[in-house]
Amino acid sequence: MDAIQPVSYEVLLRWQHPVHGLISPQRFEEVLEELKLALAIGDRVLDMAIEQAQRWLSAGLEFRRVAVNVTSADFSFGRFASRLELKLKRFGVPADKLCIEVTERVFLGVGSAHVADALRRLRAMGVEIALDDFGTGYASLTHLKTFPIDRLKIDRSFVQDMHENKDSLSIAQAIVQLGHSLDLRVTAEGVENGEQLLLLQGMGCASFQGFYFSKPLPAAEVQNFDTARSESQAEVA
Repeated sequence: MDAIQPVSYEVLLRWQHPVHGLISPQRFEEVLEELKLALAIGDRVLDMAIEQAQRWLSAGLEFRRVAVNVTSADFSFGRFASRLELKLKRFGVPADKLCIEVTERVFLGVGSAHVADALRRLRAMGVEIALDDFGTGYASLTHLKTFPIDRLKIDRSFVQDMHENKDSLSIAQAIVQLGHSLDLRVTAEGVENGEQLLLLQGMGCASFQGFYFSKPLPAAEVQNFDTARSESQAEVA
């Protein structure tokens, strides 16, 4: 395997609790159901992600994009694209250095009426749009026709057991083929070992993400990240 640099970094939200330590979103996602709080957190995460991208650019770190997950709350008042454009200008970060990741819940949530227009505006600016957790929803194929999607992310649930589960293997293969036929980029999530990597490469998947390459890292450690084994995306906090 030829060693090349990671192409992108994904921002991961964590809560540093004074008693319980580092907590992942799965343990506090109920808090995000409150609209105003979810909107405030999402706004803060975007600021931090774009500011960090600016720091990396200033330090000469080469990367393709910084990916940020957004929720339906971010679209709730119909101003998401305008807010994001202002943030990029404020920090001096080119739009093509950002990827916005959405899940099917965004298309069905409180801000659903504004999602299509916002994504079209963002894509016109140069922001990449990724459909996260692909294959786990009920209407994802319809969404590929309705919304401007640039990248599919194969859900980790299909990657983790595909070496022993033929159904998972077939689904992963189908998603890769679907992406290629629609001229979409495809990233496999949750790659944890070389066997999974080889299977995905054999399918024609060219972008990967998971613990096999790196565990989540503080942003300050990214510049020292050892890329000798990596030819894909690495999850970076």
